[in-house]
Amino acid sequence: MAIETEFPTGTVASNSTDYQGTDMLEILQSAAKNYNQFLLDLVLEAMPSKTAKTLDFGAGIGTFAALVKKASVNVSCVEADPKLSQKLSDRGFESFTSLEAAGSNKWDFIYTLNVLEHIEDDAKILRDLHGALKSGAMLYVYVPAFQMLYSSMDKRVGHYRRYHLAELEQKLKEAGFQIKSSRYLDSLGFFASILFKASGNDSGNPG
Repeated sequence: MAIETEFPTGTVASNSTDYQGTDMLEILQSAAKNYNQFLLDLVLEAMPSKTAKTLDFGAGIGTFAALVKKASVNVSCVEADPKLSQKLSDRGFESFTSLEAAGSNKWDFIYTLNVLEHIEDDAKILRDLHGALKSGAMLYVYVPAFQMLYSSMDKRVGHYRRYHLAELEQKLKEAGFQIKSSRYLDSLGFFASILFKASGNDSGNPG
């Protein structure tokens, strides 16, 4: 379950946040091919053009950035974990450990997928993302929805929260964005999350 948001922008930045759940990244890389294709279609649809100066915020080990690059997009990455950022550099990506290092008023398009929920001060990061974008540029955000679905699995992978659409829209407006479109996606995932939470599973494991 997720909220999809696409925003045109219109000042500066620094991001220093640790990404938790690194132990699951390799599993996600091998198990999420269809899911990543679904996300890729969404991002490419939101992208103003394949020549847009594009930034992946919270790129992890670069699984998704590699798909974007394969789609003929010149994508750079921000990954706060220095080891993961180095791995991205080793894979041939321009990689930064902060939005401040990535530059202000520089990017035509930034996407961030399942990242904001890992950041305690998400309002600050949204302001920083706004500052990194050129005037009139676009931010695409994809995050898990509905705090009522927050479970041990969320806690295990380092989620501070899930989002309601109105809450995320308000935070984005306060950061200076204008909302182009926003919506809930994946209604089947909603019921799967309900069942997991109802199971009383405290381990954070799906099985």
